[in-house]
Amino acid sequence: MTTNTWNDGYCTEIGYTYGYYPNLNPLFAKMAFLQKGIRFPDCIETACELGFGQGISLNIHAAASDTVWYGTDFNPAQASFAKDLASVSGAHVFDDSFQDFVHNKSLPDFDFIGLHGIWSWVSAANRQAIVDFIAKKLKVGGVLYISYNTFPGWAAMAPVRHLMMQHVEALGASGHGIEHNVANAMDFMATIFASQTAFERAQPMAKQRFEEAKTKDSHYLAHEYFNKDWEPCYFTDMNAWLSQAKLSYAASASLFDNMDTLILSQDQQKVVDAIKDPVLNQQVRDYMINQQFRRDLWVKGLRPIHADAGVRAFMVVLPKQAADVPLENACPRGTITLKQEQLSPILAILEDHKPHSMAELEEKIPNQSLATLWQTIGVLVGAGHVYPVEATIRPETQRRSKNLNQMIANSAESISTCAGPVIGGGLPVNEIDQLFLVADGDLANSALQALKKRGRRPVKEGKALENDDEALAELQIMAEKFRQDRLPVYKALGIV
Repeated sequence: MTTNTWNDGYCTEIGYTYGYYPNLNPLFAKMAFLQKGIRFPDCIETACELGFGQGISLNIHAAASDTVWYGTDFNPAQASFAKDLASVSGAHVFDDSFQDFVHNKSLPDFDFIGLHGIWSWVSAANRQAIVDFIAKKLKVGGVLYISYNTFPGWAAMAPVRHLMMQHVEALGASGHGIEHNVANAMDFMATIFASQTAFERAQPMAKQRFEEAKTKDSHYLAHEYFNKDWEPCYFTDMNAWLSQAKLSYAASASLFDNMDTLILSQDQQKVVDAIKDPVLNQQVRDYMINQQFRRDLWVKGLRPIHADAGVRAFMVVLPKQAADVPLENACPRGTITLKQEQLSPILAILEDHKPHSMAELEEKIPNQSLATLWQTIGVLVGAGHVYPVEATIRPETQRRSKNLNQMIANSAESISTCAGPVIGGGLPVNEIDQLFLVADGDLANSALQALKKRGRRPVKEGKALENDDEALAELQIMAEKFRQDRLPVYKALGIV
């Protein structure tokens, strides 16, 4: 296979997915800092996303908050799409390489820098450029969000990826395109597993991970497994890199990972509690849960604080119906089951879909301690049922969000997130609801006509409704449920 020189071995033949990543929202980082009792910047005035992909997160965060967002992605096709969205979101979009971006004199210093799913898939030279950028452009007291593949969780799958890449290098045909080569490599690996190798017997988790990978689409597989550079690293390796930029580990952006009682057994807690070195402590935790993907928050100048004051001022909102919040929620150790007597009074307050502070919850639910309430809210936010709230919302922010949401709803691409200024970021909104939000007049008929132009149909019980009368009848049912259940939520969050 041949590669272009400008892409440095990174997969650019096929576009990245149009996903939104809430961990890039500084409000979630603020909550994680409060969980660990660490000072968070008073205000995130400027922020930057490195390697923004299609720019969905970058533009949603730029539109839905007062933070001025910058970002770069060296793939010009992706940067072009992101720039179209930026025409209404206000984001500053570049297509510089990391090596060039560090020398871009038009950039301010940043309170927050984020990169999701980039570090493990770029060369050592690019990783050094990222560290140099952080060292130069992150303010004192500033926060870094970085996610990456890590060991020991990838120990079983790494040989599988290596063999698939060797197949592409040896037998891949550049004229057939990356999707063809990915499919052939996956089929080849399936044949290897079918032969019942000693490797599979020694590493049964490898086949399980491979079977999970087979369910993903070709865009995801190409970017996840088939870049020239792919290097999971240990937490200790990441600490060595970021120490160059004077950063200290602060917290996990995955809120569950900051709550030991939820992810570690009692015996495991005793082990990690006895380890006072913070770097070794984190590395041991990864072994305890076989961590595969880390979402880290680092800070330039770690300052412990008394967390209660910050916790009481923290505000959250419920962006769904209270009846849709389950007692059982998935976490790294399996399932967390919330107690009905603890959850119900919280939902009774939040069910109006308005922002409420922890101080208000503490006052109105006197039979629960602040610590108990905070842990329950941590579970709800970590599971995606409750969202942190933006402190203030200017009319300009609302205008940008609504304009971006209209552009997303009318886009030919499948973007399943809209900007909510109340939450300073994105909320999942499916295609049908997006079409209802921008419908002119009859919601059902307008949505049907829009779907037909896209060559799609509404689906009922897993089956596409090809008959227009049946499709319209189903959309009318969906529209009524939309008006009753979800439109009030969308209005409360400023999405429409």
